[in-house]
Amino acid sequence: DVIKDFTPIAMIGRGPLMVVANSELGFNSIQDLVKYTKAKPNGVNFCSAGQGSINHLAGELFKQKTNLEMTHVPYKGSGPAITDLISGQIQAMFMTIAAIKPYIDSGQVRALATSGLTRTPSLPSIPTLNESGLKGFSFEPWYGVFAPSKTPQKTLEQLNAAVNEALKNPENQAKLAGQGLEVKPMTISQFTAMVDADLAKWDKVIKRLNIKAD
Repeated sequence: DVIKDFTPIAMIGRGPLMVVANSELGFNSIQDLVKYTKAKPNGVNFCSAGQGSINHLAGELFKQKTNLEMTHVPYKGSGPAITDLISGQIQAMFMTIAAIKPYIDSGQVRALATSGLTRTPSLPSIPTLNESGLKGFSFEPWYGVFAPSKTPQKTLEQLNAAVNEALKNPENQAKLAGQGLEVKPMTISQFTAMVDADLAKWDKVIKRLNIKAD
């Protein structure tokens, strides 16, 4: 149980997902993907690293915001999903920048937009979904450190201080930026409040869409 068994320690960083499409489709924008999907009801697939994964949730949110009919195809991991995206069996995907950027750089997939409210520094030429007509669209997965729930408060505070100190290191910041992440140091109480808010938000989405984890 995420709430009962773990306690938040520190936030590391957060970053958007990238909306990508098979390069052979010739899309240059989200509008191209939307237009293509509207012309092919139930003929467009988006893949993910598994049922209930961040890729899946982002795709479902995209469907909800655009009122598009797209079929979710879950895979057992992002590797096989990317392979089928490149081969053309899948048309689109939401994926972390670190995982998909090599395939964007090689031209095997086409980057259409990012899922944050503002452009990501590592790919400044790529517009956001918010800029591309989906006003207010924001989906930014985050990374943090947790401990078992019975960890002493003093230990949690020491660990929080150590993580935040490490995040001040320019070399660490550069490495995280290279992964498409923005450093977001927080106190324990700030990180806990953010986690609680996200759990409540996505609990509603998951129940409404009846999403089950593999």
